Amino acid sequence: MVPPRFVVPPLPCQNIVANAGIDLLLRLDQRIDFAPRLAQNIDPSSRPMPTIHAAVVDRCCGSLRRIWNCTGRCASWLLYLDLLRNEFTPFLPPQFCSPTDVRLNCTFPCCEVPPPTFRLAGSITSCPYTDTEELAGRVPVFDGIHFFLAPQLWMSLTTFFVIGGRSYLVPPSYAIREDARPEDPTLSQRLFLIGRL
Repeated sequence: MVPPRFVVPPLPCQNIVANAGIDLLLRLDQRIDFAPRLAQNIDPSSRPMPTIHAAVVDRCCGSLRRIWNCTGRCASWLLYLDLLRNEFTPFLPPQFCSPTDVRLNCTFPCCEVPPPTFRLAGSITSCPYTDTEELAGRVPVFDGIHFFLAPQLWMSLTTFFVIGGRSYLVPPSYAIREDARPEDPTLSQRLFLIGRL
């Protein structure tokens, strides 16, 4: 029941400005905006929070399932928001992985460091639990989109938004977008949608 912890907290440290993160703002119309922290040379005004490409989530979850299947250990990706492109990019920080928990080192020693135009804005973590109350106690405390994958169940993905330090359970579809693919037009030639058989 211990939340995932950081060996080094996700704060601006060792010149990693990207770890300053973002502030999420819930608007009256239920839309979510974000404002980057430490926005030097970047527009600090709030803007709509983008959704994350399904392909990014699929790629991260696939690697977390492989780690689980090979080692029986949890692991975690951090999601950084590229402020110039308004897109999410995953980074795999150094971490200690156990069967039920993970500890991250957000200083990225000996690793590629997120650039200063990125901001920490979420995570994708594998965890053997599916109970939402159990997972709620494990949500990182920084504002953003946080996904929990139960790797033994393949398709079990639980999603939380953290806004102002408070977590909200949401359907994954609130945070993920599925873009059109080149093969999509041919699907209509093979799929016939009917009410019942």
